[in-house]
This record gives sequence, C-alpha cells and structure tokens, in this order.
Amino acid sequence: MSVRFRWRTYLRGATAEQAVVEIVRTFLATWSAEEVARLPKDVWPGPILNGRDLVRETLKVGQAHSQFGGPRGSLALLQELLLFMTQASVRVTQLMPLPGETVDLAQRPVGGKVLSEEEKKLFEAPPLPKPVKDPE
Repeated sequence: MSVRFRWRTYLRGATAEQAVVEIVRTFLATWSAEEVARLPKDVWPGPILNGRDLVRETLKVGQAHSQFGGPRGSLALLQELLLFMTQASVRVTQLMPLPGETVDLAQRPVGGKVLSEEEKKLFEAPPLPKPVKDPE
C-alpha cells in the first residue's frame, strides 16, 4: 500500500531526522501533477533536505490554508497536505536534539518515552515503497 495512505505508520517508525525527510519526499512523490495544480499557487513544498526545511515548508502550507478561499476540492487536497506535513514536522522535532541535549533520541519513537526493545518492535514500519512517478 502507498505511503500516501500509511504515512502515520511510517512516521511512527522513523527513528532519525533523515528517515522522516525521506518519508516526506516519498509522500510528496505520490501526488499527481493534476493534484498539485489544484493547490494554491506557490504552496507546494520546496526542497526538503532536513528537519528545519520541513518545518519551514509546513508553515508555508499552514499560511496558505489560513488564507484559502478556493473550491472545496482544492481545500481537501490542501488539508491532506497540511495534515501530513504537520505530523511529519512534529515527528522530526521529536527526533531532533535540543540545544545541549545528550540523550539518544533514537530511543524515543513516540513522544518522549524511552521504549524497551520489545516496545520498539511495535512501532517498526514496513520498508518504504519506491516512489512512483507520473507518466508525462
């Protein structure tokens, strides 16, 4: 099944900032050119290389959502994008170290709780599918 429909599972299973970034890239690659065209101008995320880029692009999508005045079909797509980007931003900030922090954040797949090895297995995500490009 596509990451577009299982992204919550993939995000929960991510244990590093770059894993979240890769999930975001894979999710965005599942959108068709037609869907992207239905979004407000300039809302589609720019390059996302790290967690800071992800948070910045999420804020851009959120701003577009707060000012949206278009058709409901476009609103639904914008909200799908915003929901995903927001959850990905939350996950990446859970994994990024705070200034001066020395705790191994890879042990914290959910919130701030340090999980046992057995608990970690509950959150393992299946491997990401290869992105499917739209035929042009």
